[in-house]
Amino acid sequence: MMNQTSSYQQGFTLVELMIASALGIFLMGAIIQVFNQSRATVTLNQSVNEIQDRGRTLLNHLAFNIKQRGYQGCLPPMSLNVDNVDAIDWAN
Repeated sequence: MMNQTSSYQQGFTLVELMIASALGIFLMGAIIQVFNQSRATVTLNQSVNEIQDRGRTLLNHLAFNIKQRGYQGCLPPMSLNVDNVDAIDWAN
C-alpha cells in the first residue's frame, strides 16, 4: 500500500508568517509617514490661514479708517493751526 499524506493544510508556515509580518510593518511605516506629512501640511495651512486672516482684518480696519478720514459727524469743521508747531528734529 502507498503511504498517503493528508493534502489539507492545518495552518501557516513560519515563512508565510514572517512575510506577512514584514509586509504589515512596511505598510504601517508608510501609513505613519503619510499621517505625519498630512499633519505637518495641516499645521502649515492653519498658520498661513491665520496670517491671511490677520492681514485681511488689518486691511479692513485701514480701509474703514481711510473712508472715515475727515468725518467729524455733527461737529463743525476744525481748523488746524500749524503756526506754533515746533519743527521736528529728525536727527534724534
